[in-house]
Amino acid sequence: MFSWLMKGFKTRKVQQSPLDAESIAMELTQLESAFEKMPMDKSIQKEMIIKYSQAIKVFSSDKKYSHYVDDIFIKVDKLRNTIRQNI
Repeated sequence: MFSWLMKGFKTRKVQQSPLDAESIAMELTQLESAFEKMPMDKSIQKEMIIKYSQAIKVFSSDKKYSHYVDDIFIKVDKLRNTIRQNI
């Protein structure tokens, strides 16, 4: 009865390529090193939150990077605590 609806959901599912996960991992490494140098820089903090959110989404669907998801949640919590302390 609703098979046409299910086909729409199946075709919209986008597969993330390993390059996406690798590029996000490289960007996170760069952002984290910049954050260590300038922890009060709000633009770096914002960019890190955005990249961490993207990384959770991409890494959770990639078997090679899925074990990093828990670490990213911990890093997000630490970053949020740092931001709250500086408000």
